[in-house]
Parts: sequence; structure tokens; C-alpha cells
Amino acid sequence: MNRAFAVTVVTFTLVVVSTVLAQAPVKSLRYQFQPGETYTYAVKIVADRPSEVETYEGHIKLTVKFAGADGTRLTSSALLPGKVKVKVAGAPAVGKKTKSAPGSRNLPITITPPKGAPTARETTVDVYGNIVKSTGDIGLSYLLGSTTRLVIEPTSRGAEKAWQRSNDVTLREIESFGPFGKGPSNVTTSAAKEVVNYEIVNATDNLVRVKKTSEFKTAAGGATGPRVKMNGSGEFVFDTKKGLIQSCEYQATLSINEGNISVDVPLTISYRLMDAVEAATTQKLVDERKKNPFVKQRSDLEEITDDKLTATLAEIKAGGVKGNLAVSRLAKSAPLETRRDEVAAILDDVAKSQDATARAYAANALVVWGTPKNVPTLIELIKDTNASAKQHAVEALGRFQDAKGAEAVAQLLPDGNVGLRLRAVASLKTMGPSAEKAVQPYLKHATATVRKDACKILSEIGTQQSLAALKVAMADRDRTVATDAAAAVQAIQKRK
Repeated sequence: MNRAFAVTVVTFTLVVVSTVLAQAPVKSLRYQFQPGETYTYAVKIVADRPSEVETYEGHIKLTVKFAGADGTRLTSSALLPGKVKVKVAGAPAVGKKTKSAPGSRNLPITITPPKGAPTARETTVDVYGNIVKSTGDIGLSYLLGSTTRLVIEPTSRGAEKAWQRSNDVTLREIESFGPFGKGPSNVTTSAAKEVVNYEIVNATDNLVRVKKTSEFKTAAGGATGPRVKMNGSGEFVFDTKKGLIQSCEYQATLSINEGNISVDVPLTISYRLMDAVEAATTQKLVDERKKNPFVKQRSDLEEITDDKLTATLAEIKAGGVKGNLAVSRLAKSAPLETRRDEVAAILDDVAKSQDATARAYAANALVVWGTPKNVPTLIELIKDTNASAKQHAVEALGRFQDAKGAEAVAQLLPDGNVGLRLRAVASLKTMGPSAEKAVQPYLKHATATVRKDACKILSEIGTQQSLAALKVAMADRDRTVATDAAAAVQAIQKRK
């Protein structure tokens, strides 16, 4: 019997209680969100489980819909891809551990929005960071609340040096039975309390450093104390000129006590406000991800040192199983730009190997490390008998605005393999206008699905050069194709 757990916040009512201490008043910390602006925070959350380390790293974006004297109305979005690194050799597979295994990912510590919560994810906060109204938000794991609350801390109304907030929380636990937790479920709720204390410890110019200590615990507890508790401390820096939190470093320990099982999970949370250039670069990566969800992004990759890269390349040149494993590691490593050409050339040779596994690994690594010089080899890999090599080659070609590469990928639009076809569509969208000419002939393909895909691709990447062909497609015998063609014409005309 497999028992999986999830904890959902049913109510997370914020009650701010300000406690004035006997210190001299300081400059008020007031949020100054600007209408129409977007604020992007780089975020990293690390959970050190007994047998594995789980890391979420990416960004949280706040978009201001309205800002006035009565408060700021904003929406949040987040891209926080997670990865797990096993610490103990031979540890059970992630997601397949049972309740009796300390360190299991099935611990009851994941917070998600309540069922039926509105999808608008809109929150209104006052100038002191207090939540006035919320119609839904994005939940974070490990009892960290929501994305909005993570980067907007409540401040003092009276410019005191110290203040406090208190949250009443109801935890709703779902205990599922059966394989993969898909069987019958038991639901229980328990009351909990969170108290957070803030104190200004330093202020220089427009930067104010605030110490934060927190205690979270369920009301009910046995001989070992509260069943779920979390204590933490850290600091955040508030920029009074910008009226925003500039950065935060915070550490906590989440403790779960259930029967004779006790598990402690140290947590490290950090975030910082990106500047305009970094935020724009991040948004570009997000846009690329939307066009081609199969392509790896930098946030998914691990850093590699120059020395480690040298050793890895030596293993690749030696070949064999060890060489293949070294290539697979490169596919998970963020490129060193000073050595990209060197690595791409070595991977190009591996991609021409007689070993099908080696070709597949090389194609996957070229998704990350490839350069335009790899395009001819990648085009050949599209014809490979190894399905994995073919799929990765399609993904890699999406990185380049190459006409011949676009032609090769477009030839897969009628392919009978749905997964490969989806990758081809995503890759062509990522290529942008350079793929336009290669896609246009498929507006006349015998299969309606292919014609529809061509319309949707051109809707995103098409220019004035595609309007004539799309207007003809608006009279397509298939009504759905005609509708997609009309939508593509409209999208292109808006981009004039």
C-alpha cells in the first residue's frame, strides 16, 4: 500500500499585529509599486532532505495592474523548475518511497492553492505590504506560502524599529492509498499558527536591513511536541528609494513528527530583485520556452568549472561507456562561452559515431552547447534511425536561424510520430521568421492537421511574405484550417 501526502492551504488569513518596541522611530518602509511595471525576482529554494537535496531555482514575476493610494493590485507568475540530487547511493527512486522512509518526498509539506481557487491569481496589497484581498496565488512547497507573500513582507505602519505579524493557518492533509496515490483518500485538517518578528538592524542611505525570525507550528502535539513545525531566521534589504525589497537571505528547519518517525529538513531561501537588463533576458528565455518547451533553459542546468570541463572532454575522447556518460553530463551543464566552439566540435564528431547511443547523447548535448557549425550534422541526425537522436536534433536546430535547418525540420510536420511532430512545430516557432519560407508550402498539404500546424506556426513567426498564402488558406475546405489561417493573418497584420 502506497501512502502519498499533500498539504493544501485552505485558509491562509493574514492578521498583522504591530508591536511597538521602545526604540526611536525610523524612516517608514512603504512599497512604491508603479502602474504597468513588472518586477522580477531571481529565486532559489533548497531543501536538504535526509537522502536527497531538492532545489527550485528560477524567478517570480510581479505585474502591477493598478497602483493607487488604496493599494496595489498585481498578479504573480513563477518559473521555478525543480531538480533532485540523491545524496545516498542506492536510495529509493524519487516519488516511490513510503511514509515509513525518513526523507521521503511524500512528507506532508507541500503547499498548493485550495481546490477551486480562481485562476486570476490577483492580489491587492497596501503600501505596507499587507494583503488586502486575494483571488488566488501560486503556492510554494515546504510551507513557504505563496509567491507574492515570499517577496512582499509586511512592514510597520508607524515607522517603528520592530513589529510582528501573526498568521492563523489551516492545513488540509490528503492521505491517498493505492498505487501512485490514486486510490481512495482520507482528508484531515489541523490548525496552525505562524508568528513572524521583524526588527530593523541597520540603515544606510536608502537601504534598510531587516532581521526576520519566524515560528510555525501546528496546535496539536504529542509528547514530542507539535506534529509540524518550522523555525527560521534571516534578513531582507528594503530599498526605500525604490519602495521594494531588494534581496533576502533566509534559513529555516522544517520538522515533521509522526509516530516514531521524526524528520528535519533544513531549508535555504534566497531571492533578489533583477535589474531591467537581467529581467528582459529572463523574459526572453521564458518566451523561447513557450515556443519550444522541449529545449532546456539555463535555469535547468548545473554550473561546470573549467577544470571539470577539461576532464569531461578527456573522457569523451576516450570513448566507450564512460565517454557516453561524460557526454550526457554535458547535456546538463551550463555552457562556458569561452569554450563553446571547442566543445561543439568534439560533440560534432561524437554525433557521427557508429554507436547509436553516442549519437543520441551527442544530439542532446548539442541542444545546450551547439553552434551554427553543427547544423549540417544535426540535419543528418534528423534522418537517424535512433528516435532519441532524431528528437534531440530537432530541438537543437530550433536554436539557430538557419534556412536549411528549417527546411529539414519542416519536413517532419507530416510525420506520423506525434511527439516528433510537436517538437518540429515548437522548433520552427523558435527559429522565428527564418523558418517562414520552409513552412509556407505546408499550407497546401493534403492533411488538414499539417495545414493547421502551418497556420499556427506562421501566426507566431510569419511576416508580410506569408499573407498571400494565408489568405488563400482562409478559403480552406476544412473550417478549422480556415479559422486558423484567418487568425494568422490577423496576428501578422498586428505586427506591422
